[in-house]
Amino acid sequence: MVSQSEFEGRAEFEGRAEFEGKTVVVTGAGGGLGTAIVALMAQRGARVVGCDQSSEALNSPHLASRHVFDLLDKASIATAIGAILDRDGVPDILINNAGWTRAETISALDPDRIEQELDLNLTGVMNFADPLVKAMAGR
Repeated sequence: MVSQSEFEGRAEFEGRAEFEGKTVVVTGAGGGLGTAIVALMAQRGARVVGCDQSSEALNSPHLASRHVFDLLDKASIATAIGAILDRDGVPDILINNAGWTRAETISALDPDRIEQELDLNLTGVMNFADPLVKAMAGR
């Protein structure tokens, strides 16, 4: 029979091995959900690369590397992609966690606000993910 502490220790070890040796890039790493993702991936053995729009947000001790850029700025994204690939190599896993939305009714939205949300939550995410996914596929 296995004791509870032995079971928990074994589960922790097995969980840790799950992502051992893997590099995981997490966007929005400094937010509430991002911080939890970073901690979980690090606990599971991953080398975590955190990305966010401010360096202050990237204060987790679980981050092996930090990159600051703006998903609304193509030049900023391109610079970040180059830095990630140069400094951290081709990632094994990409978690696109960055994004936001307004708590507004449809009638309160105007075309500029809708465009800004699409630029961040769709276009920016794809501009960031595309070169990384291609690098991952080319490995």
